[in-house]
Amino acid sequence: MFLPDREHHKLSNEQVQSFLLSARKPQNSTLKKLGYKKTEHAGVYRSHFRILKKVVLLSLNELSDEPHNAYVKCFASHRQEKEKAFNVLENHAYNSLTSNLQTFINGLKGLWFTLPKGEDMNIELTPEQITAWGEKWGKSYLAHLNPEERLAGLNPEQRLVGLKPEDRLAGLNPEQLDVLLDSYLKQREQQH
Repeated sequence: MFLPDREHHKLSNEQVQSFLLSARKPQNSTLKKLGYKKTEHAGVYRSHFRILKKVVLLSLNELSDEPHNAYVKCFASHRQEKEKAFNVLENHAYNSLTSNLQTFINGLKGLWFTLPKGEDMNIELTPEQITAWGEKWGKSYLAHLNPEERLAGLNPEQRLVGLKPEDRLAGLNPEQLDVLLDSYLKQREQQH
C-alpha cells in the first residue's frame, strides 16, 4: 500500500485506486471466497465484499492484448502472454519510452526468454540489475547488426549525434556541398 504517497500528494481515498496483480489465473474457489467476479473486461475482477470493493484484481494471463495492458502482462506466468506483451510494447509504445525504460524492458525480456522453457525465475532482482542486464543484452544485440540496421528507426538528428562536422558531410559530392553552402548562406542572410 502506498499511503505515504497518497498523504504526501494530499489525495483522498476516492482519488486512489488499488490493484492486485496475479501472474497466474486465480482459482475459482479463491475468487468465490474473496467475493470476486469477472467484469466486462477480460482479466479484470471486482469484489462485492466491502473491504475488497476498492481493490481491483487483474489476472495478467487473461488481460486483453491492448497496449495499455502490455506493461503488466510482461509479468504474466504464461510465456506466450509475455511474448505477446513484449511484441505489443515494441510495436506500439517502444519509441515513446525513455531510454532507461527501454533498457529495463530489454533486460526484462532478455531474462524471461533466456530461461529454459518451463523454468521459473526464482531469483530476486532489483530494477538496477535488470537495467544492467538490458544494457549488456542491447550491446550484444547491436554488435551483430550492420550500420544500416543500427540506424534504422532513428530520426536524422539522432543519427548525427556525436559526429564532427566533416564526418556529417563525408560522402557528399561537390554539387551537393554547393547546394548546402548556398542554403546555409541564405539562412544566415535572413537572420541578419
